[in-house]
Amino acid sequence: MSLLNQRVRGGVLIAAILCCFVVPPSPAVAARHVFVGLQRDGVAGVTGLAFAFGIGMSPDGQHLYVGDSFVVNRLTRFTRDLTTGGILFDEVAFDAGMIRFAVSPDGLSVYGQGASRIHVFSRDALTGALTLVEDEVQGGSDLAVSPDGLHVYQSSGAGLVRAYDRDGITGALTFIEEHEDGVSGVDGLDVANGIVVSPDGEHVYVSASGDHAIAVFSRNAGTGELTFVEFQQEGMGGVDGLITPEGVRVSPDGKHVYASGASGGTGGVAAFSRDAGTGALTFLAHATGGGAGRGRLALSPDGTHVYLLKNSSMGIYTRDSVSGALVFEEVLFDGLGGYDGLGSPEDVVVSPDSRHVYVAAGESTVAAFQRVHVACSPAPLGGCFAPTVSQKALLVVKDNATDAKDKLVWKWLKGEAVTLGDFGDPPATANDYALCVYDGTANPQPIAELLAPAGGGCGKAADGGGVACWQPLATKGFRYKRKDTHPDGVVAAKLLAGGAGSAKIVLKAKKDFTPTPGVPVTLPVTVQLQNAAGTCWSATYSAALRNADGLFKAKAD
Repeated sequence: MSLLNQRVRGGVLIAAILCCFVVPPSPAVAARHVFVGLQRDGVAGVTGLAFAFGIGMSPDGQHLYVGDSFVVNRLTRFTRDLTTGGILFDEVAFDAGMIRFAVSPDGLSVYGQGASRIHVFSRDALTGALTLVEDEVQGGSDLAVSPDGLHVYQSSGAGLVRAYDRDGITGALTFIEEHEDGVSGVDGLDVANGIVVSPDGEHVYVSASGDHAIAVFSRNAGTGELTFVEFQQEGMGGVDGLITPEGVRVSPDGKHVYASGASGGTGGVAAFSRDAGTGALTFLAHATGGGAGRGRLALSPDGTHVYLLKNSSMGIYTRDSVSGALVFEEVLFDGLGGYDGLGSPEDVVVSPDSRHVYVAAGESTVAAFQRVHVACSPAPLGGCFAPTVSQKALLVVKDNATDAKDKLVWKWLKGEAVTLGDFGDPPATANDYALCVYDGTANPQPIAELLAPAGGGCGKAADGGGVACWQPLATKGFRYKRKDTHPDGVVAAKLLAGGAGSAKIVLKAKKDFTPTPGVPVTLPVTVQLQNAAGTCWSATYSAALRNADGLFKAKAD
């Protein structure tokens, strides 16, 4: 019996043994995020990642900066492929450990928080190369640059928040002031770690694991000075989920604030609404799901997703932009279901287009993941391309007790006229594809979903995910091919344009990650290939040549 992924989706663990217990499998629904690839220290010439810790990205999405904090103390630079999401090793740029990064909005400065100082770099906007400008000898935990680029703020585990003036040309810093926990009415800063400036530049928020709190400051945009407003603490006024928070973020629209923390031992994300005038927070809820632990978090720039690092995993939540509520979507576990690069995860960043997520992990890796922009519709779509001749669209499903022997083949032949433009150019766009299988019961959900995402992740480890899965076939169509098995399901596909009776689609999936439906299947079966642009290709199977003992074989009506 095939199980789509060894991961949690919607709170149910699929085919995974985790911490000495087994949870029954969920329906065969695909992951909304897929593994693209990774770079590992010591492989294919990559160095500087012996204990990858902090990670930062340039505003243009071209470069990643990763700090090794404890072992070889290096800053490593990677170039990012904007289409595939893959990352390629450039160089070890600096011999000093960095625990956190902040990049200026203009992309001209990179600030790395070391164990005892802030390293200030100028950045070449074309190559991403860094040049050391100065060291600011102040230990800290995290850094944030104001949206106007005028000031830099630093949190410190010593219970401090510091403000610096930023030189807009060189990026050099000049100390302005500091605020200390328990001094002059300031509270909620004991063991301060995460820090962020609101998108409107009006307020600064600091998470503090010692106080189990978030401290709020208003910001003077002219001077950069901060004024303490309030703090929200675990158990205060119903606040829940702030036990030892490890990070804080503000939504891109400025309406909500999120902090990673625990409640009664359960890690998750505490959500607050934000008063844009005062900066004050109102507790909403503590969202949980997807395993134990807590860690750093990130919000996608489009404001739709929150990513939370946990114990060898990454939990993913969808965000309601109106209410601010978070709903657990899925969790990706290191080493399960084809996912990798999540062992001892330390920091996470999302690309400017919100399409890719990058994780620096203590297992000496930087991994790339991709958000999928297609999901099977609850019921078969109407208006799809269909075969022009009956009995020419074949479906074969082998649902074996041994997953390695599972197989699914769909051949959509003699189709209606399809142009090259109907396929939507998956090599160059985010036009992901999903193969959706529906049975004849009243249940509206698809019984199997297989993904063929646009972008990368189809090469070897040394490629860092930079090999495109889709390739154009001149003016004929497109080809999809994986070299290994991944939780996407699909391993090969061809989309061929043509006139009526000539258009053709062939799709194959096999082995462990093939989300085959259970056999026998209730007839009629409908199979549709749906893409993110809303285009679909369909075939219906009212009778079967074989529908028993783990084998389904049928030709379309």
